[in-house]
Amino acid sequence: MNAVHGAGLGCALRRAPLTVRETAEVNSHESVKETAKENMQNNLQSQWNEYQRLLQEDPLKAGLVAFSAGLLFSLVPIHRLVGLLLKLVLFAIKPTLLVLGGIKAFEYAQQYGNKENQGS
Repeated sequence: MNAVHGAGLGCALRRAPLTVRETAEVNSHESVKETAKENMQNNLQSQWNEYQRLLQEDPLKAGLVAFSAGLLFSLVPIHRLVGLLLKLVLFAIKPTLLVLGGIKAFEYAQQYGNKENQGS
């Protein structure tokens, strides 16, 4: 059984060359990424231009908003909130990875069991 299991594992780890359909899907995903990147840059540029226009129209209001934001950030302990968030993420990552690993192992066992039953 170990020889069969080892051979099955070796076959599972090899990657077959991409088919024409898979290559087209990869190219499609890349074009979608490029389009999304261009859209994001255009949106950021338009927002930046809008903020510059508002700043020029009402500099006092913009200054008060900036002062208020600075005051808020100085009063709220942001570094402690970020530290707490990081601790929570690090606390939760080990059990999450354990559960995900168990799920993958179960899926692999089911797949291997189905292949072994079909071969018999």
